[in-house]
Amino acid sequence: MHHCVSRIVFYRQLCHAAADFGLRLFLLGGKPHAAGIAAAEIAAQYPQIEIPGLMSTDASALANPSERDRIVDAVVRAEPDILISGLGSFGDRWLAENRRLLGVPVSVDVGSALDFDSRSGYAGGDLKVLFPYLLRTLSSHSHGSWRQAA
Repeated sequence: MHHCVSRIVFYRQLCHAAADFGLRLFLLGGKPHAAGIAAAEIAAQYPQIEIPGLMSTDASALANPSERDRIVDAVVRAEPDILISGLGSFGDRWLAENRRLLGVPVSVDVGSALDFDSRSGYAGGDLKVLFPYLLRTLSSHSHGSWRQAA
């Protein structure tokens, strides 16, 4: 059975799953302050969640090698289990191009959902929609073995 899930619902459910499984998030916003606002809202909803890093950057700056290096360095230092970016139309491609450098087990771009959520406080959708593959993969590995597999 095929299900369609909007990016904002996916993003909120991913945060919910990360909180349940003790996974560390890194938030990369594509608008000024979006990652910080989103991190505060996530932490308020899920006090147990760990967000070891966040950053906001202008999506047009992603082509700049020094900006790429700055982002990669911040992500690598934070050692997240999941990287959630809100870089809009550049996000999926940028994550794919930099996957090996980032070394994060799961990277996903939620487009403008991160920015939308940080502006509106939208609470997401039905949390009964599951991510069986994602949860099975993440829950079956220890933190260290994810790093080795990346």
